[in-house]
Amino acid sequence: MKMKTPSWVLAIAFLISGLSVVAQESEKSSQLTASSIAESLQRLDLSEEQKEEIRELFQSLRDQKVGRIQRQRQLRQGLAKILTRDQRIALRKDLRRSDRKETKPVEPVIAVGDESTVNAYLKAAEYSAMQKGISMLIMKDGEIVFEHYPNGGSSDRAHELASGTKSFSGLIAVAAMEDKLLKLDEPVSATIHEWKADPKKKDITIRQLLTLTSGIEPNNRNPRVPDYPTAIAKDMKHEPGEKFEYGSVPFQVFGELIQRKLKTAGRDQTPLNYLNERILEPCGIEYARWRHDKFDNPHLPSGAALTARDWAKLGQMIVDNGKVDGKRVLKKKSIDICFKGTEQNPVYGLTWWLYRPIADASVRDIPQVRQNMDAEKVPGAPEDLVMAAGAGKQRLFISRKENLVIVRQADGIAASLAGRGTDYKDSEFLKPLFETM
Repeated sequence: MKMKTPSWVLAIAFLISGLSVVAQESEKSSQLTASSIAESLQRLDLSEEQKEEIRELFQSLRDQKVGRIQRQRQLRQGLAKILTRDQRIALRKDLRRSDRKETKPVEPVIAVGDESTVNAYLKAAEYSAMQKGISMLIMKDGEIVFEHYPNGGSSDRAHELASGTKSFSGLIAVAAMEDKLLKLDEPVSATIHEWKADPKKKDITIRQLLTLTSGIEPNNRNPRVPDYPTAIAKDMKHEPGEKFEYGSVPFQVFGELIQRKLKTAGRDQTPLNYLNERILEPCGIEYARWRHDKFDNPHLPSGAALTARDWAKLGQMIVDNGKVDGKRVLKKKSIDICFKGTEQNPVYGLTWWLYRPIADASVRDIPQVRQNMDAEKVPGAPEDLVMAAGAGKQRLFISRKENLVIVRQADGIAASLAGRGTDYKDSEFLKPLFETM
């Protein structure tokens, strides 16, 4: 029987020495090689420019109709141009470690509760770890009751939230509303004057922008986040308020809008400065990284990197209806606004996913609902459950009714964006947790 060459050996061969594909390599092995490289790249100390170039490289390779030998050669050549010599050496070592590492849960850092409760936590943790999970954290009644870091994760390892970053924009919007910088139902064109002459764009409201019902071209087939000027210039795809469509463009338009609002108010701040001052710092949250565009504007649809503990702090502020240690950060009624769905998509509010009843037709029509929203199948799931969600199955679950915050982070963001994600399902992860409530 022929032995299949280990994926890391193939990866190093293609990346470092450019050897041809061995005859017995299977298609599955080829995909695993690209996936392994993608995950290891996330652990390198890359510049923002390098990250963008790598995303473009993976996207171009995915779209090309060429044989796998040619694709691997182009992958090796592309990475050789992007990475430094030291980074290529570090990548090779990381690939070797990843291949030898067994995916199995480690002992939890914290596990509080009776035997059945802890067993439920462990069951969920084991499932998450098997699906490339690197962190799982549960807060109940304001205290951490479970914490688990398998597969190289740790309490001080910040991890990219991917589209989990989007949910910060809703909080920026309601904070700005409280600070009288904007009204959610005012037209975007009142601030972005370039839209005033467009008969369709001129009537788009800020609320429509952030509930993803504006009708503007969302850029949902391109993983590269456009800069603010490019986002503003995008064409309309639907009538305002006609349809829900997920993508990065509305968030970048919102970034420009907030930037102009702050400037008009005499505040020399970026949207990220404002978020940090208004929400993150009062919550005791420190972000490790945040991607910016070529104009040094922060990406709002993706790009934030936080530890599990810091992401959980955001969830706890929401559980406490806007308070942190008794001090008001946001009003309860402002947070409530974030969790109201639309007619076009009842399970998406102001940048947050909502576990609410939804018609089968909507499930069929909205790809992100088909892919993400299956926790409603779990008996005992809280009726007020909401979620910030990102590629690779990054998750922040919140239930104010149950005083509950659940964080789940995982490797595999790049592989997920390339269509090679894991078999993780929220329903399988959450089922043991909700059965004990």
